[in-house]
Amino acid sequence: MGQAISSLLGLNLKFVVKPHYTTSHSVVNEGLDRLEREMHLKVFFGENTLDGEKPPLYVSSGWRPNCSDIPQWVNDRLARFFKAILNKFKHRKVKSNLHPFQRQQLANLRQNQSIIIANTDKGLGPCAIELPRYIRDALIHLEDKETYTVLLKSEAMAEIKKVRREIKDWLREFGGEDGDLDPDDERYIQRHLDKNEDPFGYFYLLYKIHKLKDPEQTDLCPTRPVCSMCGSLTHPLGAWINKELQPVATGQQSYFSNSAELLQLVSSLDLPPNALLFTADARSMYTNISTDIALEIIPDFIKKLGQFPLRFSRPKEGGGIVIPEIEDWVPNARWEALKAALNIVFRNNIFRFGDVYFKQISGTAMGTRPAPPWATIFFAIHEEAVLDRFKDNLAFYKRYIDDIFAIWLTDSDPIRDAETWSEFKEFTDSFHGLRWDFTEPKRSNVNFMDMSLSIEGGKIVSTIYEKPLALNLYIPPSSSHPPGVTTGLVMGQVLRYFQLCSDQKDIDDLLDVFMDRLIARGHQHHDLIPLFDKAVRNAKTYIKNSDDEKLAVKSARADEASKRVYLHLPYLEDDPNSREIQRIWNNCVAEPPDDVPLNQMENQNGQKTPIDRLMVSYHRSRNLGGNLSYRKIDGRAGSKVSTFLKK
Repeated sequence: MGQAISSLLGLNLKFVVKPHYTTSHSVVNEGLDRLEREMHLKVFFGENTLDGEKPPLYVSSGWRPNCSDIPQWVNDRLARFFKAILNKFKHRKVKSNLHPFQRQQLANLRQNQSIIIANTDKGLGPCAIELPRYIRDALIHLEDKETYTVLLKSEAMAEIKKVRREIKDWLREFGGEDGDLDPDDERYIQRHLDKNEDPFGYFYLLYKIHKLKDPEQTDLCPTRPVCSMCGSLTHPLGAWINKELQPVATGQQSYFSNSAELLQLVSSLDLPPNALLFTADARSMYTNISTDIALEIIPDFIKKLGQFPLRFSRPKEGGGIVIPEIEDWVPNARWEALKAALNIVFRNNIFRFGDVYFKQISGTAMGTRPAPPWATIFFAIHEEAVLDRFKDNLAFYKRYIDDIFAIWLTDSDPIRDAETWSEFKEFTDSFHGLRWDFTEPKRSNVNFMDMSLSIEGGKIVSTIYEKPLALNLYIPPSSSHPPGVTTGLVMGQVLRYFQLCSDQKDIDDLLDVFMDRLIARGHQHHDLIPLFDKAVRNAKTYIKNSDDEKLAVKSARADEASKRVYLHLPYLEDDPNSREIQRIWNNCVAEPPDDVPLNQMENQNGQKTPIDRLMVSYHRSRNLGGNLSYRKIDGRAGSKVSTFLKK
C-alpha cells in the first residue's frame, strides 16, 4: 500500500495523466474557432495589428469583423484547413501512462475522503495527512483572534455584498471619461466584477518538513498558511493595485529581482579584509505587518515619492553605497484612487476553509496580488533610515521582500564592533513590530536564496545551494506534457548554473549531477546529450551578450510573435502531432500549391496579411496535483472544519 502510493506520488504532482480518450472534435473546434477569429482580425486590420503591446490588465473584447469585411480567400483557405484537421482527429481510447496499480491508487486517493495529499514548502514533494490533523494544523493559524475572525455564512455573504458595492463605488468615483483610471484597467476590473461567480478565497497549508527538528516526530511539523485569492471578488482590483505598486517597490534602493541580478551586483565589488557576509529573515512578515499602520504610512510614502524623484542604489568600489537621483520620476496622479483601493483590498480579505468563513483583520492580505510589493514598500520606509544610519558599516545591502543579504564592515575594535552590530539589529527590529532573524557575519558558505556565497581574495564567489531534503522530482518522460517542457527545463537549469556559479568546475559537476538525476527519472542519455550541448551554447551566448544585445534579441522575438497566429489544443501524443498540423497548414493556408503565399495576400484595403507562421499552442491535461487538489475541502464527507472550532 505504502510503496504503491509512493510510486504514484513520486512521479511528481505535476505529472500529467493521460485522458481516457483522444481529443474530441468539439474541443478541436474550440481551438479552430479561436484561430479563425485571430486570423480574421489580422487580415482585417492588416499591418495595424502590429502596433503596440497589450496593456498589463487586458480583457479581450470578443469582437470580430463582419464576414462581409473578410476576403473570401481567407474563409476558403481556413475551410480546407479545418476539414483536413478534423479528419486527422479520430476519437479512440488511449493507453494510460500509469501502471494499473498506480491507476488504482489514484482512484483510491480520490475516493478517500479522510486523506489530504498536501504540498510541502520549498518544493520538497507531496505528503499525505489525515483530514482531522490537517484541519487542526490549519486552525492553529486561523484561531489566532488577533489576525483572523470567524464569520457565519450570512455574515460572510453580507461582507461580500458590501465589498462589491465598495468596488462599484470606487469605479464610479475614479473611472469614466473624467476619471484617473486607464480605460483598459477600468474595463478589466468591471468585466471580472460582472463575471465573478465565487467571491471567496480558499485557505490551505504547506508543510514545512525542512523545519522538522526530529524527522521521527512528524506530528510536530510546522506549516505555512497560504490563501488562494485568484478568482475572488477582490482579485481584479488587487491586480490593478499590484500594477501601481510595482514601480514603487522596484524603485527602492534595496530592491533586486532575482539571484542572478544580485550576483551581478556583488561580483563587481572589491572588498576590504574586514568585510563579512550576513543574511536576515523576517519572522512571519506578512502577518506581522499591521494593516492599520500600513494603510496609513504606505500611501503617504507613495505620495511623497510623487513629489520627489525615486532613488536607486548601486555598489561603490571599495564599499559603501552610491544613491544617484533619477529626475524623470512621474508623480502618481492616481494617488487618491490607489489609497482607496488599498483600503478595499487589504481590509476585506475574506476566505473559506472547509465549511467555515474567515476574515483577516490584521496583517498583509494573504494571497492577494499586491502582497509582495506592499510588504516590500512597508519595510522600505524604515529601511531608508537604517541604511543612512549604518552607511559606514554596510558595504552592500539588498532585500527580496523578507530576505536580506548584506556585507558588514567590521570595526578594528572588537568591542565597538559588537556594540554597533547589536545596535544595527535593534534598530532594524524597531519598526512596528517586525522582527528579523540575523545570521552572524562570516566570510564563507553564506546561504542566501539558492546560492552559497563566500569572499575569496576580496571578491565574492558563488555556487548553487541545494536544500538537503530536495527530492529532485523532475517530471518523467512518461508524463503527458507538451514536448517542449523537457527542453525548457534543461535550458533554464543549465543557464542557472552558468549565472550563479563562479567556478567552471562547479558548473561541470552540477551538469553531471543534473543529467544523472534526469536519467534516474527515466530520460534517455542519447536524448539528453544534444539538449545539454545546445543549452550550454545558449547559456554561454546569453551571458556574453550585453544588455543591449539581449534587448535586441527580445525585441526581435516579439516582432516574430506579432506575425503569428495560434491554434490552441490540449496536448496528447496520441493526437496528430505538431509537425502534421504544420504540414496541413502550409498546404491549405500558408503556401497552397499554385497559389499566392499567405503573407503576400491582401485585405479589403490592399494591405498585405501580417502572418508568417502558425504556432500550435498546447495546454496540458489535468496533472496529479489537479486530480488530488486539496484547496476546497468543504465537499468531503466526514470531518467538518466547524466541528473543530473552539467554542
